[in-house]
Amino acid sequence: MRANRKDGVETRERLLENACGVFAEKGYQDASIAEICERAGANVAAVNYYFGGKDALYAEVWRHTFETFMQAYPLNGGLPDDAPPEERLFARVHALLKRVFDDGRVGQCFRIGLRELVNPSTALENTRRELIGPHRQDTQALVRELLGPEVSDQDVLYCELSIINQCLSVNFFREKRKELLGCEHLSENAVEVLARHITRFSLGGIRAVRESISAEPAKVNS
Repeated sequence: MRANRKDGVETRERLLENACGVFAEKGYQDASIAEICERAGANVAAVNYYFGGKDALYAEVWRHTFETFMQAYPLNGGLPDDAPPEERLFARVHALLKRVFDDGRVGQCFRIGLRELVNPSTALENTRRELIGPHRQDTQALVRELLGPEVSDQDVLYCELSIINQCLSVNFFREKRKELLGCEHLSENAVEVLARHITRFSLGGIRAVRESISAEPAKVNS
């Protein structure tokens, strides 16, 4: 009995592991249960048995991958909540870039998340909101702290998207890295240098937005 239970746990783990690879390579739509089961060395009925179908497997993969890269590269970078906002912004940018440039297991997991953001599936609508929503709220709160109390929700949203997209866009030209960045693989030091550049660039933009907001009443009165 114990052997059967152990075999079942191992089969489920193999399915989950290999599903991560297939979904990362092909996305949800093009990934097939048959290929996942073949790679896992499992019967095609195993996905239904252990997960309840492709949608449920994909949701479980997404949860698993999200936890994997969050544990490997936490967004706060180990900084306390009362650290200066500029340092906390750098920590978030640096963590995102580490995920993007990770060519191992964490990077594979992160690419599943990016595929879902670019081409969202209906299977993950609630899961996406549940997992990503709180982290977006934290980033927006940090942006609001940097912009000041008079800022609009729209300005916060646009600044947040501008910062995040600078980090994520690097992943979309993975095959052109050597041409665009001068090398295919960035060292840890190079990733940090890029993170500091994006942070400086973002802080400059935030400062410009803040100054523009401060100048608006003067324009009205003049």
